[in-house]
Amino acid sequence: MLRPVCFLASSILLVLGQDARSIDFTPKELVVQTTYGAVRGTSIDDHAWAWLGIPYGRPPFGSLRWKAPEEPASWDGIRLCDAPARRSRERGGVEDRLYLNVWRPQTNERLLPVLVDVHGGGNMGYDGMANVMHPVARNANCVVVTMNYRIGALGWFTHPSLRTGRPGDELNDSGNFGLLDIVHALKWVQKNIERFGGDLTNVTLSGESSGASNVALLLHSKLAEPYFHKAFLASAYPFAAPHSRGDKASRLAMINMLVDAGMAETHDTARSKLDGMSDSDIAEFLRSRTPAQLNRGYRRPNGQGSMDWGDFDQPNIPAKYRRKGKPEFVYGFADGQVVSKDVNFGKGNWFPKPVMIGTDHDENKYFHYGHFKSAFDNAMKGDVSLDKAIEDGLDGQARVKFESVAEFKTGWNFINRMTTGLFTWNGAQNPARAMVRSHPACPVYVFQFDYGSGNYDLKYPNQESHRFFLGASHSFELPFFFDWMDVEPPKWVRWQKQRWNDRNYRGRKSLARAMTAYLRAFLHSPDGVIRRAADMPIEWQAWTADKERFISFDADAESTQIRMNSTKLVPSPDDARRELEAWNHQPTIDYIKYFIIYSYQHNWF
Repeated sequence: MLRPVCFLASSILLVLGQDARSIDFTPKELVVQTTYGAVRGTSIDDHAWAWLGIPYGRPPFGSLRWKAPEEPASWDGIRLCDAPARRSRERGGVEDRLYLNVWRPQTNERLLPVLVDVHGGGNMGYDGMANVMHPVARNANCVVVTMNYRIGALGWFTHPSLRTGRPGDELNDSGNFGLLDIVHALKWVQKNIERFGGDLTNVTLSGESSGASNVALLLHSKLAEPYFHKAFLASAYPFAAPHSRGDKASRLAMINMLVDAGMAETHDTARSKLDGMSDSDIAEFLRSRTPAQLNRGYRRPNGQGSMDWGDFDQPNIPAKYRRKGKPEFVYGFADGQVVSKDVNFGKGNWFPKPVMIGTDHDENKYFHYGHFKSAFDNAMKGDVSLDKAIEDGLDGQARVKFESVAEFKTGWNFINRMTTGLFTWNGAQNPARAMVRSHPACPVYVFQFDYGSGNYDLKYPNQESHRFFLGASHSFELPFFFDWMDVEPPKWVRWQKQRWNDRNYRGRKSLARAMTAYLRAFLHSPDGVIRRAADMPIEWQAWTADKERFISFDADAESTQIRMNSTKLVPSPDDARRELEAWNHQPTIDYIKYFIIYSYQHNWF
């Protein structure tokens, strides 16, 4: 829990009753009166002032589990907000997560644009990146807000016993509790952000990976629509499921939990016991489970594995990958209340706003690591050639067996072309097309991040192996949009950071400055139109129904290499399916089918 620190009442007289437009931020005070109480922030180097770990909702314990978030309790005195809220790296996280963070430049400027960022992590892990967002506030000259929200089965869960169907219970029945937390944080922003110098009429909601997928869902939400004005989506994969799919998963998880709790000896007896339980008994049992016990329910029936995406309990799954009785983690329910019934950016299904959206050139290489770990780890050591790394790892592949280095290279490239192509189609190309066709007046800007994909010599050791196994992979664009070149980035940037050195600093720093400049222009634009400024190498032209064009972000070791591109991003899913069917290596085909269900949560083939 965060520690409230109380001072004499006279110490908060300066902030009580202040006009938000006349706030004077000073390093000596950094006290702001929110609607729930006063908070004291901290100074982070010369980058920003920060208020970390501000409660925006009541801890959802006990009867509040799987309910729409409630207002936090007010406090007296001044709450010291100089450290982020408690974190957990366990999948599913902790239950007490409804805290947010605010950063702003160390100036007295008011009515700054607001960037509200939703963290990624598969909606199963991570947090609001409280240690790396201060450069964004300074470099983009904006107020930045991040929040922790409920994740895992605490954030997305539905079961018939928890749904009443009564008028007024629509939000509690939705199963979208993580999304409701994000909306609740957006409401907090509307009530409080002027007090931190932000402009409540200019709020951009951004996210990367699952965070971007959440933003995509909230673009389809009538609840969220009033509370933000623009959207920035990096590596999104918009997906929403019916409650029936969540019901299947929660039933399987319940069976596992009954065995785990010692209330049934076998899974067969657990099924019979579950069938005999009343709705109230089931609800009481579910609410009595700890977060760790809920997470264990998402393992395989034999107790192995962990919470993960993808329904592998289907008859047409390749036999090697079938996981009978394994619940999938489903996030995003198309309930018609929190999220529209159809998540497709079609007319009438989404609430149009200016959008920046894009993906990385080699999105899925990052995710194949665990399935080709032996060769990958050999290559990342940096002391052997790419061919030697692959040759020494041929016998250690868990998923797909290749007989030679040449066969491995061919198969690896095909796997990544297929899976990344589908990601780009569904995460950028198809959404952009639907957006501009349904609402042509709303500007849409599409990007592809290419740095590291092999176009230029980046002067880092073992460059061939990095290009082959990582390239411009998932999440690699974020350190550039947010310019983390001069701070210690999050741990998940470790592979990318391996290639950063003094010899390529000028090129990557210039690319980070340019990408931050485009983001800054989008944030500051009142109508979402990106207008070229002196620190932008070229004009970023909008994607339109008549001209489908995207910007390519790249650099060599010395300078930016940014250009507009009007070629088709990727083939259509139908073209990809035909190419997959014609491939002549069945283990590769089976792996791709498995991976599509795992990562994209639908049985595409």
